[in-house]
Amino acid sequence: MEFIEKAARALWRAWLVVGVLALLIGIVAVAWPGGTVKVVTIICAVGIIIGALAIIALSFATKGVSPVWGVGVFFGVVGLVIGIAAAVNPDTFSVVLALIFGLVALISGIGNIGAGSISAVAGVGWPVIVSGIAQIIIGLLLLISPFTSLIGIAWALGVLAIALGITMLVSALVIRQTLAKNGENVSLMGR
Repeated sequence: MEFIEKAARALWRAWLVVGVLALLIGIVAVAWPGGTVKVVTIICAVGIIIGALAIIALSFATKGVSPVWGVGVFFGVVGLVIGIAAAVNPDTFSVVLALIFGLVALISGIGNIGAGSISAVAGVGWPVIVSGIAQIIIGLLLLISPFTSLIGIAWALGVLAIALGITMLVSALVIRQTLAKNGENVSLMGR
């Protein structure tokens, strides 16, 4: 019990901050789902650019050691072009990402249904089968209407972030109130 009390003293402020941030992010995602998709796509594009530059640098670093260093440079340059294209035109790239995710979800869902069917013999396959069905549904939605599906996902994640934010804020305030009743210092700065 002492560990829980120490954790509560240490964490309620962090929960308060994370709760506020989650609430704000959720509100932005719900109010501006298209913008949320665009921002996430740009973050992915920046990641692709950084990864491509790292591959190019590592490939040149192994020039004297590896006979296939040029392959790394080639794929690095391809990644760089894709990353820059995604950053310049995030709306198109987000649709491409949605189509890729849709295809992966569809294939993974089919695989999970097969794996779940095999596991069903032992009586443990139904969660895997349900997961596979959900993946197929998500995959089909992303393939049929990629951008609209992304907007829906951004909105749903925004609602979840709002719920998380509210839950964390309430938890932080309840912990703070409990600590205050026990004579603990509950100022925001901890002094």
